[in-house]
Amino acid sequence: MRAAQITRWAWIVFWIAHALAAGVWWWLMPGGFPLTHPRFYANSLLPIVSIFAMVAALWGALKPMPALMRALLPLVPVAWVSATVATCLFFPVSGVRVLPFAAVLSLIFARGGWAMAKAMRAAEDPSSKKRHWLPATMFALVLGVALPWAQRAAPAQTRPVDAAIPPCTPDAEPPPVPVKLSARTKVYAFGNVDLAQGRVRLHIDPMLTFYSTSPDRCWTVFAKQDGPTSRPVLSWQREKDGARFQYGGIFPGALSVREENDSVQIESFTKLDQDVYSHLNAFSEISIKGHASLALEFSPCPGARIDVLPSDYPTGRPARSAYLDASGVFHVVEASSGEKGPFHELAAGVLPPNTSLTLTLFDANRAVARLVFEDWASQSSFELSPTAGWGLPANAIEFNRDGETPASPCTIFMTLAATSVGRGWDSVGHARGTYRNRVRIEFLQE
Repeated sequence: MRAAQITRWAWIVFWIAHALAAGVWWWLMPGGFPLTHPRFYANSLLPIVSIFAMVAALWGALKPMPALMRALLPLVPVAWVSATVATCLFFPVSGVRVLPFAAVLSLIFARGGWAMAKAMRAAEDPSSKKRHWLPATMFALVLGVALPWAQRAAPAQTRPVDAAIPPCTPDAEPPPVPVKLSARTKVYAFGNVDLAQGRVRLHIDPMLTFYSTSPDRCWTVFAKQDGPTSRPVLSWQREKDGARFQYGGIFPGALSVREENDSVQIESFTKLDQDVYSHLNAFSEISIKGHASLALEFSPCPGARIDVLPSDYPTGRPARSAYLDASGVFHVVEASSGEKGPFHELAAGVLPPNTSLTLTLFDANRAVARLVFEDWASQSSFELSPTAGWGLPANAIEFNRDGETPASPCTIFMTLAATSVGRGWDSVGHARGTYRNRVRIEFLQE
């Protein structure tokens, strides 16, 4: 009798812990997904149903109501065993990291559930053939399979241009550090460009760069990460008004930078031999220094100047970002808290298909520079972001001030498909092919 009481109270603790875990999952995971999206069920519906089921099991244990306990007893062990098996099937590489922990818990719950079920069967009427446990078992099977399956990234939906990478005639001498095109423009062999006009300084990395990837479309937190993939220089060429580099490595590519009248023309290529799934990556990364206070104007939203402000993570001051939806409407939005939605719209406008996007930088209400991105919109993914939710796609332009004062450095991240907006380490895909990034930078005044 004493052992039975200890077992009953152990299960009470288990049910309370799982109810709390389901509540935390429901609270932290993004919402706003349509009924046709797996994340609606994984983030909203199944956690709420799980909470009610755990509360019902607790009620049956505390009353006590043996029939209700027998009916709901399979919930925890069946869900854990099925989730462990499903994780190994869906994520054969990443799942190895959680397999020992999940397997031990599955064994504990399965063994405890079997012992309690056996004790309850001994107290039942032998002539009863009712299978009260069947609905809970079926729900636990669905829950255990659906949750891992819903975390698997959808097929890659970016649209690489697949343009040919231009050749580069090797120079006899190694490139200097940096390659100075003029007093204003410096190019670094690893793919970065420094520009200066008056007090404003721009640092831009126009190469497609992956910071965290997944080998099997799982959360990248469960994958081994070695930092950004290096780009070894295969050759370089000094031209009359510019420089050209060709890169090898896992993601081969090329970079060309040249000065033309009052602008700087940048063209980069990155080739993916297979689909790449990542959490963090950058199509372009821009750092701005030397301003008094910075605001951005996006070409689809003329006249709307958006201040670049600091933000907090995971909660606190809201982050600001922009995105292009599948209908061709460009949105500038602000999160509710940190990077968490729902998102409040600051500006919106139409960006026609296959057209360039222009960012105008304002320093204390004076236009100081214009950045024209020719290829961002045409290659972006419109897949719904699994971490942002609320209708936001995986493409994004994030902008943030790195300090408290208005003159603090600011950063702009442009992505074709990433999950840096919102919460989580989910991965989204870049389809295999060659990506091109053409950027024109114009300084508008001294």
